[in-house]
This record gives sequence, structure tokens and C-alpha cells, in this order.
Amino acid sequence: MILGDQLNNLLKIIDVMNHTIPAEETCSIFTESCRNMFACSCVAVIMLDETTEELYIRGSRGISYTFTKEFKRSIGKDIVAEVIRAQQPILINEIGPDSPYYDDLKLEQDMQSCILAPIAYEQNAAGYLYACHPEKNHFLPTDRTLFSILGNVVGLAIHKERLIHLTRKLATMDEKAHIFTYSYFRERVEYELIRAREQKYPVSLMLFDIDHYKTYREVHGEKAGEELFRTIVDIIRNELTAIDLIGRHGLDEIIICKPNTDFDKTHSCAKRILEKVSLYDFGSGVTVTLSGGIVITNQHEPVLVDLFQEVRVAMLKAQRAGRNKFCVAGE
Repeated sequence: MILGDQLNNLLKIIDVMNHTIPAEETCSIFTESCRNMFACSCVAVIMLDETTEELYIRGSRGISYTFTKEFKRSIGKDIVAEVIRAQQPILINEIGPDSPYYDDLKLEQDMQSCILAPIAYEQNAAGYLYACHPEKNHFLPTDRTLFSILGNVVGLAIHKERLIHLTRKLATMDEKAHIFTYSYFRERVEYELIRAREQKYPVSLMLFDIDHYKTYREVHGEKAGEELFRTIVDIIRNELTAIDLIGRHGLDEIIICKPNTDFDKTHSCAKRILEKVSLYDFGSGVTVTLSGGIVITNQHEPVLVDLFQEVRVAMLKAQRAGRNKFCVAGE
């Protein structure tokens, strides 16, 4: 493909990457356009896992699904490491199986020409772009520059994707307690109720109010109050399962949803939570207790607003009964 056509394709790719579409769709469009742009046999977006520091294929064209899913490779110390860490593109127009770098560079197909460019953003290495061809001298000197630009474009797109993901995550979380906001918690519970009706299993709600929390904040300050709240959240979380949901309602209330949990298990969990909190050493002679309410869905199709109202009434009943206890809705 002549340079003018390549530049036009580059502009199209940049336009695609600027649109807010699903990441996998973006990657698919990019790799297909990139393969056409350089008339190569395969193209791959290879990312570096920040936790394991292993390379994996995020998206590709001209590479089988099986190879893509099974591909795991260390970053090594040779050409690939240089591309990622030094953030320098490399073009090789003649390489064979006898080269010491061949196995590091080869993916699934045999090749004699390959080109690599770093994927980076804000000077952080994230992976590299890869393209290859079975013939010698396939790539032009200008391809190295264009491929490098594409690496920067992909890096910016990945950075944008991560920022969007972080923003969405923060919007669902209470920034001080690191649990779901009440509005997002309600959305998740509504979804759980739909699943429960379809699969015919119970769902329980628990609502806990921290007794005399406002007084504690007035005496010890807002910062100490939030630290106390987070500590109680940690105590409660230790009594929950991986599928349970936990959220914050207002200043001093913690609400929990336990999918597929019957009355006995919910009752035992609430009892353990009250006991653990009341016995916990908060320091300075401080004793903290909770008042709680619990409600379990029954066979009639539960309405979200009714369940939240019922669990609140049960919690208020526990407060009126002397606090440091919980009541069951309907009893």
C-alpha cells in the first residue's frame, strides 16, 4: 500500500479509537485495519500484565483463537524487552529460524519480516504492537514510523479505557467507606431479585445502623467517625460471602444483600455481626453497637421498594427495643 493510502487508513484508525465503543470491538477494528494497512500476514496487540509481568494477546488478526487464548510469555531480556522498556520501535526485514531472536519474535506463523512498536502512555509501558510477513524485505522504512504512531494511538486508547473504567467504578462506590453507594446497591439488588424470581431462590436484606454514631462524630470528629465506619464495614465484610453485596445508606447505615440465602443463615450472620462489633476493641474505652433489621423474600414476587421499607421498619423496631439487637421483618 502506498504511503498516501496508509496515511488515510491511519486517520480512519485514529477516528475509530476516539469513539466510545466497546474495547473488544475497537481492538477488532484496529487489528483488521492495521493488517490491511501494512499488507501483513498477521497483526497482534500484545499487552503486559502488570501483576504477573507476563505478555498476553489482547487482540489479533491472522492468528488462531486457540493460540491467542493459550499465549503466555515472559517479557525476556532481548528485543521484546527493548521495545517495551526502551519504548523504541524495531523493524527486521530478514530473520530466519537460526536467529537467536526468532523464537522470541515468532507468534504462530513463520516469518522473515516483522515490525514491533511499543504501546505506551504517560511514559508507562503497556505492551507492544506486532506485525509479520513470511517474505523478506516486506516492510518499508516509513512503516516503522507509522507503526510507532499506531502504538501511541493504542496506548492513548487504553489509557482512556482505563480512566473510563475507573470513573465508572468510583461512581458506584462510596469513596470514604469503599462500599457501594446506595443508588448502585439498589440497582444490583433489583438485578438479584430478577434472578431470584427466575431461579426460585430466596434473597435476604440486612440493614444496620451504628448506634449513637452522630454523637461519636461530634465528640471525636468527622475523620475519626469515618475511620470507625470503615472498621465496622471490615468487620461485617468478614462475615459475608463473595457473592454478597454491601452498600452505604446515609451517614450511619450499612445495608447488605445476601442472594440465595435462607432465613437460618441470614439470622446466624446477623447475630455474628452484632456480636463481633460489640466485642471489638475500638480503643479509648469505646464500645460500639448496632441496631439491625432483616427481611427474607418469600414465594410471592417481592417488590424492591417494599423490601427496603420492611427492613427499615425492622431496624427501627430494634432501636426502639433498646439497640444492640436486630429484628426480623413481620415479627
